[in-house]
Amino acid sequence: MKADVIKYEKILNESEKIFEELFCILDKIRKNEKDFEDLKKYYGSEEYRKDVSISDNTKKYNDIPCGVLTEDAVYDLIGTSYSASIEMLELATKILKNY
Repeated sequence: MKADVIKYEKILNESEKIFEELFCILDKIRKNEKDFEDLKKYYGSEEYRKDVSISDNTKKYNDIPCGVLTEDAVYDLIGTSYSASIEMLELATKILKNY
C-alpha cells in the first residue's frame, strides 16, 4: 500500500542518516582514543598531583583554564566514557541478536 511505502521510505532515510552520523562519531572516538588514554594516565600521575598542588597553592596557573585539575572533571568524563561504552555494547548485542 502507498502508506506503507511512504512510512518505510521515511524510516529508510532516517536510518541511513542516523548510521551516517554514528560512523562519524565512531571515527571521532577512534581518533580521540590515544589522547583520552593520555588524559587518564595524566590524571593518575605524580605530574597531575604536582599540577594540582601548584594550582591550589600558587597563582602560576591563574592565566590558563584548569578544568582538568578539578577534582571531578576527568573522573566524571571517565565515568561517562565507561557508561557510553556499556550502552554501545548493549545496543550492539541487541541489534546483532535481531539478525
